[in-house]
Amino acid sequence: MNKVLLVGRLTDDVQIRKTQNGRSVCSFNLAINEGKDAEGNDKAVFIGCVAWEKIADAMEAYTSKGSMISVEGKLQNRSYEDPKYEGIMRYVTEVNVERLEFLSSARKDKGDNSTAGGGKVAPKARK
Repeated sequence: MNKVLLVGRLTDDVQIRKTQNGRSVCSFNLAINEGKDAEGNDKAVFIGCVAWEKIADAMEAYTSKGSMISVEGKLQNRSYEDPKYEGIMRYVTEVNVERLEFLSSARKDKGDNSTAGGGKVAPKARK
């Protein structure tokens, strides 16, 4: 079973891109709190995620840098050739988001830090 559940804060504002087929997609990093180190400093791990279509659109509309969210999805690996360095392959492990829950949000058009209690987004089932 390939299932990932993460709770963390967005490290930056979400930027939507469109594929050649017109599908919405966004990539983002979640900062996950891992407690304190021996000196008492906060520890965090940063996890790359990708969201598609309805979930990506909702993230762009209702989140901003620092928003706390919960994501559920699958861990995936992919590779690509680095355009800056011919012949160099880059490897990426990321979470493909299948479900999103807003735990707190600063809505972009209002700029406040109101709680979006329990707002959930999941893609429609495909036939």
